[in-house]
Amino acid sequence: MGLYSILNVEGTCYNCNKNSVLKIQFKYGKLRNYVYQLNDEIIWDKKNKEMRMLELVVLDGIAEACKYCNEDGLPYFCKKRSNKIN
Repeated sequence: MGLYSILNVEGTCYNCNKNSVLKIQFKYGKLRNYVYQLNDEIIWDKKNKEMRMLELVVLDGIAEACKYCNEDGLPYFCKKRSNKIN
């Protein structure tokens, strides 16, 4: 299993259109399987801390399996502004 971070966010599954807490995996910041909520500050390590200075970043994310339809791997986007995920 690779290292990534997870964003927990209320949202709608693209497949079944039901609302739930989506768990979106993304790779940015320190990768140690950290779990974030909206507006959390991103954790950094020494080798990639220069990325912290970027004002706006849009990240590719992949959703874990939906609890209703079990569809996984659906694409989502995460956004980082001023070092907070939103």
